[in-house]
Amino acid sequence: MRVLVVVHGFPPTAQGGSEVYAEAHARTLQRQFGDHVLVLTREHDVTRPEYAVREEQLDALRVVRINNTFKYARTFDDTYRNETIDGLASRAIDDFAPDVAHIHHLTCLSTGIVGQLATRGIPTFVTLHDYWLMCHRGQLLDVHYQRCENAEGSRAQMCTACVDGAVAAPIGLAGARLLRTMKRHAPGPAALLRRSGMRIARVLSGETDGPAERRTSHMQDVCANVTHFIAPCRFMKDRFAAFGIEPDRITVADYGFDREPFAAARRVSARGPLRVGFLGSLMISKGPHLLLEAISRLPRDAVSVSVYGAHTAYHGDDSYRDRLRPLLAQPNVAVHGPLSHADVPDALAALDVLVVPSIWPENSPLVIHEAFLAGVPVIASHIGGIPELVTHDVNGLLFRAGDADDLTRALTRVAGNPDLLNTLREGIPAVRSIETDVRELRAIYQRARAGR
Repeated sequence: MRVLVVVHGFPPTAQGGSEVYAEAHARTLQRQFGDHVLVLTREHDVTRPEYAVREEQLDALRVVRINNTFKYARTFDDTYRNETIDGLASRAIDDFAPDVAHIHHLTCLSTGIVGQLATRGIPTFVTLHDYWLMCHRGQLLDVHYQRCENAEGSRAQMCTACVDGAVAAPIGLAGARLLRTMKRHAPGPAALLRRSGMRIARVLSGETDGPAERRTSHMQDVCANVTHFIAPCRFMKDRFAAFGIEPDRITVADYGFDREPFAAARRVSARGPLRVGFLGSLMISKGPHLLLEAISRLPRDAVSVSVYGAHTAYHGDDSYRDRLRPLLAQPNVAVHGPLSHADVPDALAALDVLVVPSIWPENSPLVIHEAFLAGVPVIASHIGGIPELVTHDVNGLLFRAGDADDLTRALTRVAGNPDLLNTLREGIPAVRSIETDVRELRAIYQRARAGR
């Protein structure tokens, strides 16, 4: 099978969760199942011409990188759709002639890639790593870093506060129900029905045509051209079903992992303070300040904290760095900087517990799975898809998202109770392998090809 993998960044130059998973997906298709794989991705290099195309071989994997620094972006629309990138992608698609395409992320590329695939009749699959298709900030946090209403309730809402300060009109459930009824009973191509139903829903809701509404309308049309979606957790499926995607076009399937590096990592035991870790970008949505505030309220000799990650501005706002600086200077905090993915197993093996204090409704955080692979319990925010992974008092503890006091109580429980820590270790579940994950994805691809 010939598989096109599309993602907004790719290792070794990009090391985010979706990028790392996309690489594992692509390499497993190739190595385990003998598929021909082309990776289409973006890079950001101000020293090279805008839209320059660079092809490279990473071992046996062919990677095509399009340089996009947004040099020529003039409008908000230009930040998510780009005709030049569409043309470059079109040539790559025709050159490779894929049987199927799997998109992991389109930010910094162009949503028009989905249309290019649709016009060629190529079955297209999208893994929902975050909320970018419904929220241009991707994490359902507003400009005040408060959880957006998109994460709650039974209907998708378009918030323009992040774009132009205006208030948007929601698309109600009535439109989504009408869309599903049309698909079941009306003849014609499913994609056309989906687009028509979504447009009718927008008319019924009295939607205006501001930049945020225009983006939402466009993204719903993009979703209509996708063959099938993969949601790593049920929470994500529910949010996108509320956005207007029919639930039967979304399969819930958690991430798979290469388990061998974790099996080879040597577990490091030590007496003394509870060894707590944070692994991730030092950005406000990940909430490292909550952990650092929590440990400041504990006796200094009760815990030691290892922080792995790089400071990351949040949509251009780098003020969070100043907020973290005094918290990171605490004597029982060790700041290690960014961690290569290859070093994650050993870093986790040296911890007693991992803390995931996110304030955004996370999907299915890769670092939680990796902690479980390393035999490390997790203390995490009760938000998004996290409670589908962390079962309170079984394999970890949950605390109220954004509540440093509640996190302090959770850390106190574990620090003062070694038996609890052992119980949590024993409750850690098995983690799905990347081979099983990709095998199931290939079965979905094959069904789509057979029914095309």
